[in-house]
Parts: sequence; C-alpha cells; structure tokens
Amino acid sequence: MNTIIEPPTNAQPGPFVLEAIMPEETDDESPASPLLEYAPPPIHRLPEPLAEYVARSAEAIGCDPCLVAMPALAACAAAIGDSHVIEVKAGWIEFAIFWTLIIAPSGQLKSPAMRAAMLGLEAAQSKAFDEYRRAEARHKEEVAKWKSEGMKTAEPAPPQLKTYYVGDATIQAVCKRLGCNPRGLLQKRDELSGWLGGFDQFSKNGNEAAQWLEFHSGGAVKVDRSNADEPPIYIPHGLVSVTGTIQEPVLRKLLSDGDAKHFDNGLAPRFLMAMPPEIERQWSEQVTSPELAEQYANLFQALLVLAPQLEAETGRRVPVKLTWSPKAKARWIEFYNANAREMRGFKSDRLRSAWSKLEAQAARLALVFHVIREAHLPSPGDNTNTISDDTLDAALTWIEWLKNETRRIYYTLMHKGDARQADKLINFARRNGGITTAAAAARAGAGGRDVTAVEKIMAGLVAAGLAEWHAPEQPKGGRPTRQFKLNSKPTGSENAMSCRETDKITA
Repeated sequence: MNTIIEPPTNAQPGPFVLEAIMPEETDDESPASPLLEYAPPPIHRLPEPLAEYVARSAEAIGCDPCLVAMPALAACAAAIGDSHVIEVKAGWIEFAIFWTLIIAPSGQLKSPAMRAAMLGLEAAQSKAFDEYRRAEARHKEEVAKWKSEGMKTAEPAPPQLKTYYVGDATIQAVCKRLGCNPRGLLQKRDELSGWLGGFDQFSKNGNEAAQWLEFHSGGAVKVDRSNADEPPIYIPHGLVSVTGTIQEPVLRKLLSDGDAKHFDNGLAPRFLMAMPPEIERQWSEQVTSPELAEQYANLFQALLVLAPQLEAETGRRVPVKLTWSPKAKARWIEFYNANAREMRGFKSDRLRSAWSKLEAQAARLALVFHVIREAHLPSPGDNTNTISDDTLDAALTWIEWLKNETRRIYYTLMHKGDARQADKLINFARRNGGITTAAAAARAGAGGRDVTAVEKIMAGLVAAGLAEWHAPEQPKGGRPTRQFKLNSKPTGSENAMSCRETDKITA
C-alpha cells in the first residue's frame, strides 16, 4: 500500500513532540524517570465538543481522562463508519476504525468512564430500538392483512434493527449484524480478556484472528451461511472498531507468556493502548452538566446521519473522500519520513510493528477529528472535505502521546519487575549526560549491584526504543567499551508518574 522509505542510518527520531507537553527537568532524587513516566493525554487537542465532554466527565468521575477519551474515540469512529474515508495518497485510503484498550486494575472507575464515553452511541441505540419495536408492530399488522387477503403478493419483509454496537458476540454474530448494518459496528467490552482469549472457541476453521484483522483494515467480509436457504453475506468493507479495558496481569499473560500469539498474528500492534497510574478515589459532588451531555449525544446523532454516496446502478456504498490541504500534505510527509526513521532504529520487532501501524492510525485520527469538527461546526466554502494542517497537528500530538504509552506498556509487559531499577538506571544516566556503562551504573547501585543484571535492564530499555548501545571511539589499540545511551525524551508532562512496578518475568 505504501512504499517503505529507507532513511540514512544516522537519522534522528521524529521531531513531533510539542514543547507544551515535554517533561520538565526532574530533581536528581526524583524516583521517576522521564522515559518511563506517564503523561496525561493531550485532551485539549481533541475537537470540540469531544474535548470539553471528556475533560468534564473525567473530573466528575474522578478518573484519568484517557479512560473516557479512548473509548469515546472508538465510539466516534464507529458512528462515522463508512460515510467518509481519507485518501492519504492515490490508492491508499483509510476508514474510521480504532481499536482502543485501557489497562487498569479493578477499582479505577473503568465502568463509569466507559458509560460516559458510550453515552452518545447508547442514546442512538436506544432510539433505534424504539423505532424497531414500532416497526415490528406495524409489520405484524401488515402480515395479518396480507394473510387475510389471501397471500396473493410477496410477504411483507420484516424490519431490520439498526445496530451501532455489539457486546459479547461471536464472530458469526458480528458478521450477521454487519450484513444488516454495512455502515460498521463497535465491539464494546468492559473487560476485553474474554474477547482476546476466546478466539476460535466456537470456530471450526480457526481463522477468527484473521477475520478480525480484516475488520481493522476495512477489508471485505464474505460469510457463507450454514443454512442453504439463506444467501451468503458479502460486505465490500467490513468496519468494526473495538474498545474495552483489561487488567495488566491478564494482558501480560495474553501477550507476553507462552507463544505470544497476539503479537505474532498482528492483533496487539493494532491496538491504541493506554495505562494510566492508579488514582486514589475521593468523593466529589461534581457532575457532568446535562447541557454538555446533551451536546455530546447530539454529536452522535449528527455523525450517524452522515452517509456515503450510492451508485445508481449497483447500489454500492461509496464513502465521501477527504484529502489533505497543501500544508497538511507537507506536514504528513514530514511525519511519515520521521516515523520511518524511528522504526529503522528499533531493535524490537514488536515496536517496529506497532510503529508501522501508527502511520495509518495518524491518518484515521485526522479523519475522525475532521469529521467531528465538521459535524459540530461546519467549515465555510469548499473546506468541508479538506483536512487542514491544524487538524493533522492535533492528530500527530495524539500519536506522540500514544507512542510514549506504547513504549511504557511494552516495556512493562516484557520486563515485569524491572521498572523501579530501570527508573534508577535512567536517572543515573541522565546525571552523566545521558551515557553510562553497566559497570559504572552497578558501582552506583543504579539498576542493581550486579553488572550482568544491569546489562539485562539496559538491553530491555534498548529493545523498548528508550535507549541505544553506543561504542565511542577508542585510542589506537584501546579496548572498546560498550556504553548505554538514552534516546531523546518522549512525550511527557510535569505531572508524569512513574511506570507501574511489577514482578519479574523473562522477556
């Protein structure tokens, strides 16, 4: 779909980190390292009314704003469905599809946050159910009349329920719903462990993961029915967004233990993940205002009425195509090349895979941000279908935040008990200009007292893209000493919190 760009080997990582969200310098005694810190998400770069609703809802619930923002983005993507696409370049289009995952322990108010995020889609689904019940009653009357008149014409067709999201559903059920709702769906699960761990449980072919990968790419869906009287289902573009939460030990078991099949099959890198720190729960009388909640619900009504064009002869659904403004296109090329340079420097295949998916994720974020803005406050003139550089900048700010979360999460999952020692090691390296050796760190107790153990932590940080090995020039005849060199600081915040510490496992 796109050409891999081979950058020069001495290229630096991408520059897309705004000063406003860079971490401030910490004191030497700070226990948290800037490379493993959690930075609150850039909520202010979400389009309105989403930004205000997420911020106020999180304050009222008393949770980290990402617990509302991540499922809200997936819900918005599902509401947009196949109505619009972004043409990144000729032959490369992206649909509005997000898979978002929040990693948090029990008691962190995940369910209230999910309910807040789903408020708009839930209101639309409730309205659709009411309409369906009324249509069912009319259909019964039509069938009764048809029978009383001797059944001389075709039997009245039953109504179809508009479905915007599914919960605990098999792959067969999802495909069936897509057959009636070609716009697309959201797979919503408060706890995603059952979904991730249940693939192929009811499938004889063992190809559920492959089908979900097609859903993420917006690929074609064809389902042959077991009942010969039922026609097969064919949807040119099967769009299914996914959102949910999971606990860290469960995710580690699914992604890190055994054969790590969800890394190998490509599911894990397609998730946009966040792992906020635990927050102490405190009572608050604060609530989200009814006016803001209504505005959020109205946003979904506006998104759900957007429709693709229909070909007159075939009835085929043709999404409205969005394109870049000239400034946005130049910005996109910068980002794409910088992201390729970052990928080239990774030693970890898992990070390379995640970064390769972020190109499409950035385009999808820009698409969703643009459509939300247009639904809320339409642009004047001919700008309705043109994505601006400001919208792309907002999307790239989120991509940088998501990159930092990916680094933190992958490191935590792979190196279960090393987080605190890694914090000490990174701070020690920072005090020494960003470079140290395993022996020097061990002497200082930074990362442990054993050189081999320190080197293992260093190797994990290098694999996570947080540092690199550096071999300085030596005098002629001198013995080279491998040094540990920190990479540039990723997205951070003055309110950053250290990575969650857990017990040690083998990567």
